[in-house]
Amino acid sequence: MKNLFLTLAFVFVITLSFANDNSINDHSNKPTRCVTVHTSCGITGIVCASDTPGLIEAAIDLDSWVCPSK
Repeated sequence: MKNLFLTLAFVFVITLSFANDNSINDHSNKPTRCVTVHTSCGITGIVCASDTPGLIEAAIDLDSWVCPSK
């Protein structure tokens, strides 16, 4: 079930990273993208990163932080 969630989160983040144009600039002047992520326990959060792998890592980190394993 967790693999299914991670796969869906990956597809969701990829889709939104290309669909949204909500770029902000951090101190290093790299464009940063923020996306909304729905965790496996039903909590919604926002993650930001400068690239797609960073968004995926942040989404996984958010899920493990707000939805601890039982």
